Amino acid sequence: MSPINSLLRQLFGSVTCVLALSGLLLSSTLAQETANPARNRISPTIDRLHVDPGSSASVGPADAPVTLIEFVDYECGFCAKAHITVEKLRAKYPDKLRIVYKHHPLSFHKAAPLASRAALAADIQGKFDDMHGILLQNRKKLKRHDLLLYATQLQLDLNDFRSLIDSQALKEIVDDDTALAKKIGATGTPFFLVNGRPLSGAQPTRIFERVIEEELSGDLLPTRWIEKWVRPPKKEHVHGPNCKHGKSGSGVEAELAKQFTTLNRELTQLRLELRNLRREVVALRREINSSGTAVSEADLTQLRQAFQNLTPAQRKQIQAALNDGD
Repeated sequence: MSPINSLLRQLFGSVTCVLALSGLLLSSTLAQETANPARNRISPTIDRLHVDPGSSASVGPADAPVTLIEFVDYECGFCAKAHITVEKLRAKYPDKLRIVYKHHPLSFHKAAPLASRAALAADIQGKFDDMHGILLQNRKKLKRHDLLLYATQLQLDLNDFRSLIDSQALKEIVDDDTALAKKIGATGTPFFLVNGRPLSGAQPTRIFERVIEEELSGDLLPTRWIEKWVRPPKKEHVHGPNCKHGKSGSGVEAELAKQFTTLNRELTQLRLELRNLRREVVALRREINSSGTAVSEADLTQLRQAFQNLTPAQRKQIQAALNDGD
């Protein structure tokens, strides 16, 4: 048997294993979806919370089709992370997005209330956007002397700034925003409302973009106005056979977890075999080149016919298997 024939036999045998294992994984997935049809059920409505932007600081056109309201805590690391996302959204939707900022300093962030009042004081002097960015970039430096330094950098009227950050009026604005956040169920920060649709936490940019695009398209499900957002319950953990918690699962999901672990182990072994096979191909090529041995025309014809008979899906499987062997 020629070296190429032997190589083809090994390669096709490995590909057959890959196809069979893929079929088993697909069957397991379908069985799980059949056993849990509620997982794929789409809600027939979109939940929205009614929050009036009021006179809160904002950026973007007032008549923008999408309004994003953010409840922010300047001492919160997740708010600092979300700020980067919000800036990307501002750049992508300059004429279609209005961003409104409300304040929700959490009780365990002692410097956050004063920082919120500093942002409001800067807003009165027309520098909210600049102060907002500085505060989030320096969330660990929010003491009074730090805030005065930032006000100096922004060339604010320091006398007015000092008076404002200690004023009862600004304290009441922050307190009202915080009370509103608690009323609608925003227990943490950052908390967002996209045309009233709640998004909690520093979500990826693509999540915001998807919601904004849905709002701009107008092709939406019916709205259900709610009074309070409730955080979705955490998905119950199913202890698989390799779970570090030291418990064993039971039922359909646990059995699927065992099957997946076994299949994954077999796939890993198959990848190792394909990697060795690829090394043999490289060695065979070197041997042919070094010895000057030519492959017969009959071997080449047989090889071409074998690959022509493969379906596109089989060719992709072979290519993927070889790539995994790198």
